Amino acid sequence: MEVVIDEGMRRWYRACPCCLSDAYPEIKRALDAETVQPSLSSAMAERAEADVRAEGGDPACWAHLVCPECGAVGQHRRGCAAGLGEREL
Repeated sequence: MEVVIDEGMRRWYRACPCCLSDAYPEIKRALDAETVQPSLSSAMAERAEADVRAEGGDPACWAHLVCPECGAVGQHRRGCAAGLGEREL
């Protein structure tokens, strides 16, 4: 069966990929294959998902808080191009 990915699924993926993975894992895998996430490898993401499932984890998705450039949450690391003009760690 061919996976059809519409714009709504793409917006969901950008907003909360871990929630999309729970509901539609095949679509999440297809979008992961299209997207390069430089600060968070797929192995790290899979491990984090496994940890949350095993331990219960936080019900809120915090993925949108991770800077795609430096990987920091909240404040950017020194030299992060995405955080220019903001407070740095």
